[in-house]
Amino acid sequence: MSGPSTYFAFGQTGTRSRGSFTAARNGDDVTITGTVTHGLYSPNNRSDEESFDFNPGQPGSFWGGVLESAGQAKPFGMRYSRDQDVTATLHRAPDGTLTLRSATWGPIR
Repeated sequence: MSGPSTYFAFGQTGTRSRGSFTAARNGDDVTITGTVTHGLYSPNNRSDEESFDFNPGQPGSFWGGVLESAGQAKPFGMRYSRDQDVTATLHRAPDGTLTLRSATWGPIR
């Protein structure tokens, strides 16, 4: 299981969440269901794979840097993502505005 500390361990690497959703309307109620995928991301790297490069602040950065300087280590690509289901219910007013009634996030897996 992962937690926020898993993502914090990667120094200045950020996270990105992307989702795939469907919406269904029943009268004035709209239900949106889908899956959100949370993963590592940096603006310099547009792929789903990040490079672990021993940045300061990352676990093992000191010894990784020492080994890298000695030619015994190098940055490596890694993929780390987790999925999470979500369901949201909204109310549609006569003027078309939507008001969130509830949102349920499932466990991260």
